Amino acid sequence: MSPVRLVVPDDVNDVYETSPVFARLRERCEIEIYTSMPVTPEEVIRRIKDAEIVVANPTEGDARVDVHFLTESGGDVRQSLTVGALRRVTVVANDLPDLAAQSFGIEVRSLDAVPLAVERAVFWGADREAGHSAAAAPGLSQTWYFAEGAQGFFDTFVLLANPQETAALATVSFLTEHGLVVQRQVEVPARGRFTLWTRAVPELAHAAFSIAVLANRPIVAERAMYFGSPGWIGGHASPGLQAPGTRWFSAEGVTGSYFDTYLLLGNPSPERTAHVNLRFLSRDGGVYRRGYEIAPATRLTVNAEIAHPALADAEFSTVIDSDVPVVAERATYWGGAFPNWLDAHAAPAAAASYVKWGLADARVGGAEAFETWVLIANEDPVRAAQVEMTFLTEEGAPVSRTVTVAPNSRYSVWLEQDVPELTGRRAGLRLESANGVPIVVERAMYWSTPRQAWAGGSSAPGAPLP
Repeated sequence: MSPVRLVVPDDVNDVYETSPVFARLRERCEIEIYTSMPVTPEEVIRRIKDAEIVVANPTEGDARVDVHFLTESGGDVRQSLTVGALRRVTVVANDLPDLAAQSFGIEVRSLDAVPLAVERAVFWGADREAGHSAAAAPGLSQTWYFAEGAQGFFDTFVLLANPQETAALATVSFLTEHGLVVQRQVEVPARGRFTLWTRAVPELAHAAFSIAVLANRPIVAERAMYFGSPGWIGGHASPGLQAPGTRWFSAEGVTGSYFDTYLLLGNPSPERTAHVNLRFLSRDGGVYRRGYEIAPATRLTVNAEIAHPALADAEFSTVIDSDVPVVAERATYWGGAFPNWLDAHAAPAAAASYVKWGLADARVGGAEAFETWVLIANEDPVRAAQVEMTFLTEEGAPVSRTVTVAPNSRYSVWLEQDVPELTGRRAGLRLESANGVPIVVERAMYWSTPRQAWAGGSSAPGAPLP
């Protein structure tokens, strides 16, 4: 007899255990109860197996780099390194004794003003069975926005780092799907980090929301989400957006029996309804459209596979246009239908398409059997984009490929198949549209454990390069 899986909030689990209805169900079938159990900040740190800072140098000259870890205890931990021309370097935070059992933000400085691609990767579990990554923010800001956030099945953490010498005060606003706005005021210590766990905000119980952060001095913000019990079986993270906009681009999107993709849209305007048009660009050049309204100070969730019949089983990119500035994010889950997801990845939408992009982290093979895809979107309705890719390895000569991305389409580069020279290696990536057609770039990566194929995964948006 196959079990029936029930996912219930931890604060009502006792009701299910004592309910007569629950008792009758137990008489008729085998039932598994999964709850979203509370997790302490200390447990968060204990579960992290590896935290890595990945720096890629897409230029022809060496780059001197300073990595500064901003801990919640106010400690000052630094690492200096040189990233050679067309190279990638990995700093494993777990190897630094001063960071033992601490959570931290990260500041990476290019001392010679060399443009870099930077990501932070985190793995957790005994076999690294889950993880997430996030691209570094390009700079500090007094405002930060996130389209995604939820509390109940998920645990959401708002992560604020302050690399300056004076403490910062920040107001964090949560914009729910039903128009309720919840606010908290927090202090981010000088040269330190603050974590706001939404489980500590009772008004957000079992709610989905967007997030706006307003600080009295420039800071940096990231959001992490975890799900599953017992323990966290999956999660994703995303850097914040510094401002809402009227046009957004997401290169990644996939649906079908194994994948679920959601577009998250937040309207931070307290007064104006946003009219949003989504254009989905398929691999074969098909373009599918859908329009939505987002009430003031509200978040909207779009399940891509039901947004259009052609997206029920598809790979696509998304172009988002709005008459009111909004924020946008893409989240993808896999492993089957909810609540049987194994892991997830997410990325903020890009504010514009560019000719040059950088990615810090791509991996192929190895003990975890990494598989990496580079996703490229071309929204030009007429011109194809000739994209030159240079893979920035940790040793040996760079590896190059050129691909053609047709008009109004999305293109997937599967590194295991298309760039076999990278097998067993890690690399950064520089992409350039040689014929000047602007593109949008993301990276998606999956890995396996001895017990589960594609147990974990992560994604990151590309970094625009000058």
